[in-house]
Amino acid sequence: MEREDFLERRNDLEDFNIQWSKFRDPLRREDRLVLDEMFKALEIYKEACATMTERERFAAAALAMLVEQRKKSIRIEKQIEDHERRIRRQGEVWLFAGV
Repeated sequence: MEREDFLERRNDLEDFNIQWSKFRDPLRREDRLVLDEMFKALEIYKEACATMTERERFAAAALAMLVEQRKKSIRIEKQIEDHERRIRRQGEVWLFAGV
């Protein structure tokens, strides 16, 4: 792929937000903020998305957003598991303290 073609595709990806403004604008403020956060996640994957054909770019962008959401879910799940472990340990301490 030529460098010029690559840069053109990057610019197309940057226009993604503009293309979706018709969808974004009528959303409630809280939903626009969430959508904006999801679009920011595309920055991480911009280079990978830019390598895709025009037809594939939307799917690549959607997949990139899903990957970011899954990473957040995994972090939250781990935090919950850690918290549950701490609670169980505290419960065990209370059981032994009562003996």
